[in-house]
Amino acid sequence: MIVQWSREHKKEEKQKRTRLLKQPSIDKRIPWVFFDGASQGDPPLGVSGAVLYISEDKQILIKYGLGHCTNNKVESTALWEVLKSTLTRNIHNLQIFGDSKMVIEWENKRLQIKAPRLQHLFLEITRQIEGFAYISFIHVYQELNEKVYALSESSLVLVPGTIVEEEHNERLNIR
Repeated sequence: MIVQWSREHKKEEKQKRTRLLKQPSIDKRIPWVFFDGASQGDPPLGVSGAVLYISEDKQILIKYGLGHCTNNKVESTALWEVLKSTLTRNIHNLQIFGDSKMVIEWENKRLQIKAPRLQHLFLEITRQIEGFAYISFIHVYQELNEKVYALSESSLVLVPGTIVEEEHNERLNIR
């Protein structure tokens, strides 16, 4: 009985915390994206996912299979894929929201990249960022990014190197 109470209590606490968290401020005149990554197993298999909002009524779901990699690589690759997809659509203004504090801090130049395996990826990200007239990186707590995480997690079956992009022209309840 104690275990069941404990699970219910944790669930209630998480719901309370989610209600108290401030929703990020989004300028809906500028496209915005929520990104996340997921890795599971030993060795970990990774996928990244994102929802790119062209407008409130037009979204693009992006999923990318990575194969064996660390969580930092998964999160970084999610950002990289988002930037590539956005630029191919000729979008040059973007608001980026992610729950990876480390990736957001790297991009806001508040943290240095020390992992040699990630430095080349962040050089590529930096090159892509140069293609934007306006770009912002905003950290959101995981509770505000759960649906994008679920999108990533549901994609763990993707073959490494597979990219899936689905365009939706109706309002989706992703966030």
